[in-house]
Amino acid sequence: MSKKWYFWLNCAILIAISLNLRAPINVLGPMIESIREHYGISSAMFGFLSAIPIIAFGSVSFIVSYFSDIKILFSALCAVVLGEIGRSYGGITGLFVGTAFIGAGVAVANVLLPSFVKKKFPKHTTAMMALYSFVLNLSSVIGVWLALPLTYSIGVPHTLAFWLIFSILALMLYFPEIRNNRISRVKIRHKHTKSLMREIGAWKITIFMGLQGFLAYSTLAWLPAIIAQKGYGLEYGTKVLLYSQFVCVPVAFFGPLLLGVLREKHKSLYMAFLCSLYVVGYLCVLLGESQWTIYIAIVCIGAPMGGVFGLALLFISQKSSSVIVATKLSAMVQGFGYLIAASGPFVIGLLHDHFESYIYGIIMVLCVAVALNITGILAHRTKMIG
Repeated sequence: MSKKWYFWLNCAILIAISLNLRAPINVLGPMIESIREHYGISSAMFGFLSAIPIIAFGSVSFIVSYFSDIKILFSALCAVVLGEIGRSYGGITGLFVGTAFIGAGVAVANVLLPSFVKKKFPKHTTAMMALYSFVLNLSSVIGVWLALPLTYSIGVPHTLAFWLIFSILALMLYFPEIRNNRISRVKIRHKHTKSLMREIGAWKITIFMGLQGFLAYSTLAWLPAIIAQKGYGLEYGTKVLLYSQFVCVPVAFFGPLLLGVLREKHKSLYMAFLCSLYVVGYLCVLLGESQWTIYIAIVCIGAPMGGVFGLALLFISQKSSSVIVATKLSAMVQGFGYLIAASGPFVIGLLHDHFESYIYGIIMVLCVAVALNITGILAHRTKMIG
């Protein structure tokens, strides 16, 4: 196998797996009313359903580094396939259990892909992390874009099963990685006695990841319904979410590249500007009623959704002193980070059930957005870890 062929195979694997990490989950937001009607669940239960993958991201991430990368990533792709089948055709029990399987599989890939990039593309880490972030957000766009058209044309179960196309493709492309008995090999234990739990820098990146996830997943789960309650309807609310995803895709790709060329004194300003857009965007959602304020909100929410997550991923690769540290840091950051993020959709649903309004949920999101600005600067200034 030539180096060039191997390079492009790894690119294909990275892209194919990344396509599975958002669409099967983000499709739930636009389908909120259809899912609630089809399965007869409340807003709080839908919020819990939306939080299940994020809870899985947090809980499963901690154990990933204890297994062979090749073995557990293959198992993760199988879990995504099985989860999508169960979620689609297993009734209300399958809906929740299948979603948990999908979340567990995605959690493993979330942890391993940054270290996969560092290992497979050591000379192109920034560019490949930008590609990874771009495809992640492209996956999100595809999920939101196709959600309602598929639901109206083929129904809820088949729409949830549609994403099998991407998971089976990823599984097929990954097969060359498990040849030569790689999947049966025992993981080589590396000595690394220093715990990242004692690294202040690791906690800064972790909290940054958690707060950006809190904002992103709250937006994906509830923004269509929030806009709909303003009198615009759920279809228009879904379009708003879709347009915000269109904004986030280019920012996700160019954001890490831009951070790489900016002078050091300008990087903090860029971080602060990007994170502060969440505050402006949700102030428009809270106070605005006209379509113009919604258009402003689309841009101001979409840009940080793409850019901030890409920066969090870049921090994991750039701030790690080795591939081993990158895997451990990725597990810690995404483990605790997603546990923080998981509370967002559920709490907003709970507040809506209690107050029959999204105003208190939006205020909570605004407070988190302010905290994100502070932790973003601190995470950027973190020195090499490990």
